[in-house]
Amino acid sequence: MKPARGALVCGALLLALVAAGSAEQTPYERIVAPGETPTRLADAFTFAEGPTWLRGKLYFSDMWFKNPAGGDWTGSPGRSRIIVMDKDGSHRVLAHGMQSNGTIAAQSGNLIVCDMFGHRVVELDPANGRVVRVLLDRINGRPIDGPNDLVMDAKGGIYVTDPQFTPDEKKSQPGKQVYYIAPDGSARVVIGPGEYAMPNGVEISPDGRTLYVNNTWQQPGGNLVWAYDVAGDGSLSNKRRFAVLELTPEVLGAPNPANRFDSGADGSAIDTDGRYYVATRTGVQIFLPDGTAAGTIRVPHSPVSVTFGGPDNDVLYIVGESSVWSIRTRVHGFRHPSGMN
Repeated sequence: MKPARGALVCGALLLALVAAGSAEQTPYERIVAPGETPTRLADAFTFAEGPTWLRGKLYFSDMWFKNPAGGDWTGSPGRSRIIVMDKDGSHRVLAHGMQSNGTIAAQSGNLIVCDMFGHRVVELDPANGRVVRVLLDRINGRPIDGPNDLVMDAKGGIYVTDPQFTPDEKKSQPGKQVYYIAPDGSARVVIGPGEYAMPNGVEISPDGRTLYVNNTWQQPGGNLVWAYDVAGDGSLSNKRRFAVLELTPEVLGAPNPANRFDSGADGSAIDTDGRYYVATRTGVQIFLPDGTAAGTIRVPHSPVSVTFGGPDNDVLYIVGESSVWSIRTRVHGFRHPSGMN
């Protein structure tokens, strides 16, 4: 039975209208559907940081600081915690005793954690919070200072930022750096001192060719995300500006001009198409693969870090200050190792 000619015309017109509507979507609407807003899952944390989605649960650090809102960053490993949360927001304490920060999944299915005040990167069992092994605690024969955030490449190598954000008056390393832990366990400096005021969030592109580093505040580095070419051995070259971060009116109007670069850029994520998501004072700023701004996800607090998760890896989890939020997207997150949902 053949459809009537009128039905064919109407069907073609409908397809044309759908195509036209799709073409008119903004870059932000291709990522987040109109009307979709973040949902608060839980609160009453001290300073939520470093989220990782691993096998159906969200893991993150709850760092204890005396008064972060007032600028008092006096910490306490004894009061800090690692939290494990179900997708409905119910949660429990997995571990105490580390001023932990960034986390990622290990190839083994364990959790890799930056033990910031402990001057080490460790792998722990996500079932009981026990440390399985130490991945990094020394560079060039000296202790590392304050590992902050990290990301894994396709070979299992790990980039680790160290902004020396620790209470130790005397630092062990010559400055704020980025390390690379090679798949064989050896480690070296790949970004040396003097490049950033505070190297913080770090991410790698889906094709493995580009490493991104967020600078949190002031100079050098400014309110920028930086990009590097990645070589086969993990070394970096061709440093360049990737994206300019939006600043809040309060920062732009700071009495001291030196403070007018304080984006608060911290943890970041990337999707399978190479869009970049970075937690900042203004919200989660999103950039296209060429560095063009695509929009900002606004939440009632200043986000500190983000990660993709959920069964389809299409939910963006946002942590920061006292709360954890989530928002469903139209994209899918990317991060090594895969298959950890």
